[in-house]
Amino acid sequence: MNFPKARIINKFVICALTVIPLRSSHGQTASSAPADYLVRDGEPQAVIVIGNNVTPFHRFVAEELQRYITAITGAALEISSVGQPTAKPVGLWILLGGPTVNSLVQQAAGKGLVSFSGLKSDGFVLQTARLPGRKILVVGGNDEASTMYAAYELLEQLGVTFMFNKDILPEKTKDLRLPALSARVETPFPRRGLAISSIYPNRSIWHLSQVKAFLDQMAKLKMNYLNFGWFEHEPWIDFEYRGEHKLLGDATGKESGYMLWRYHYGSYLIKDLPVGQHLFDGRTRMAPREFQDVETPEQAFQVARDFLNEMIRYAKTRKIKMTLSFDPTTLPGNLARYATRAANSQLPFHPILGTQMCPADPILHEINESRLKALATTYPDAEGFLLWIPELYPDCSDERSQSLFLSERPRYDALLKLWAPYTAYERDPDIVLDSNIGSIHIIRKMLEARDRIAPNVRLSIGTIFRGYLMPILDKMFPKTVPFFSMESRAISTPQGVPMQYFGGMGERERSLVHRLDDDSAMFGMQFNVNLYDKDRALEGSAENGVTGLVGQLNRARGTETNYRYWAEGAWNPKLKPKESGLGRPIQLQLLQCAPRDCHSLSALQAAQSFRGACGLGKIH
Repeated sequence: MNFPKARIINKFVICALTVIPLRSSHGQTASSAPADYLVRDGEPQAVIVIGNNVTPFHRFVAEELQRYITAITGAALEISSVGQPTAKPVGLWILLGGPTVNSLVQQAAGKGLVSFSGLKSDGFVLQTARLPGRKILVVGGNDEASTMYAAYELLEQLGVTFMFNKDILPEKTKDLRLPALSARVETPFPRRGLAISSIYPNRSIWHLSQVKAFLDQMAKLKMNYLNFGWFEHEPWIDFEYRGEHKLLGDATGKESGYMLWRYHYGSYLIKDLPVGQHLFDGRTRMAPREFQDVETPEQAFQVARDFLNEMIRYAKTRKIKMTLSFDPTTLPGNLARYATRAANSQLPFHPILGTQMCPADPILHEINESRLKALATTYPDAEGFLLWIPELYPDCSDERSQSLFLSERPRYDALLKLWAPYTAYERDPDIVLDSNIGSIHIIRKMLEARDRIAPNVRLSIGTIFRGYLMPILDKMFPKTVPFFSMESRAISTPQGVPMQYFGGMGERERSLVHRLDDDSAMFGMQFNVNLYDKDRALEGSAENGVTGLVGQLNRARGTETNYRYWAEGAWNPKLKPKESGLGRPIQLQLLQCAPRDCHSLSALQAAQSFRGACGLGKIH
């Protein structure tokens, strides 16, 4: 497949599969001056220059530049330190890093050729200029992460496209030209990333090496955050009550590493797969290699703990913070029997969620305190833990819960009005009101327990299709508690996500979690990229002070257009689907269409919006 070389068109730098507006610190677009060569006739014309006392991470970034340019051209650019003689004369120095780690960058900044002053967190510079007797390209930011982002952005400008499952390189060439660049790139979103889980085989079967490769690709897409979540029947945390430990094996089995539900699924044995057995490299179970020999719950807890701790450690090497998430309003079935269970909960447990609990029973809070102790001890290097307010609405009619609801209702007098745009799930306003009161009470008890037993642990609060709670939660919890809310017009708000609910919170960190694909089945559908634009997910977030953009991802393959749009939009909130660099990935996904087919696709999208708005069901 042939891809065009990087070239300047109008106000956008166009490169293979991506379009990114480049602006200088003075608001001007990239220069159209004649290009320099990085490689010509298969010979290096540039050298990568790092500072004399840089960290190993800066050297890693330099090697990444070298590796990709070699893959494109066959020529290896030399990596040199400031003041170190180069093996052969070259015309261009690529100065890697900011002024604090590279004295040549500091020199260029002192001459006014480049500015790092006031650069926002994660922001970076790509700037061609000239020092006395030398052409230079400055590639860097004020810290390690931003310098890495600058390097990967340069590679995108040279025609590389980063996907989660692979890199797409431009056609190999002996001549690699560099356009004149003048870009000061910043993001309004300090937190950019994904929320994943292990609820389907397509994700749960990843080996640790595949997880690490996925984290590598996240960093290349300038993502710095990953939330890893689980349900009650998975082995990622072990805790106990009165000496009885969380039970594994009733809802999940060893054949999947105790990760996947037995409910409505097969044996999870490779021998029983009708097709594709050869793709599992000799594995006998539909589980990661690390879980192949797990026979008991105790072994599963140990393997899962080691697996996830190594995942957290490796993520840090790619400047990615990880939080771990769960729903504290549910318990494993065996421990749930000690406390009051919700009247509308499937007993002894929901096959997916666990057992939904009632908020006023003190035993629930004791068990949750035990869970929090275990989390703090088991995963000390996680950024923190995200407590989800559930997707469903537990209904509790016991006397203690009813007394709690009655006493708390005056604090929620605005809730039902805020809830009006939400049409999915529970429709009884009394249950909506009381269920929210109960869930928030459980969250509050978790924070109180944190303050007693692990005050340095960072806890966040998340809602699932309950963005209407954001203004209420903002009044109830300290500004130091971050908020997350999963939202989508395709699920709960057919008229669009009310992004104004995220506004007016001052300095509170809050993140929008939008869905990249549907999780209703193993073969769930990819959402249409236009969905995010209709919800004003990017612009609305920037306007309302949202600090994080997180995409819920169940399938890395098949969602390329979605996560690329999400990743690019995190740096350009005015991005539109038709304007973005997704023009070319969409073509790769066979969505390049003839006029008649484009008309049909537009009609389908309009029908999707109409059906959702009228409550007739949704077409993803």
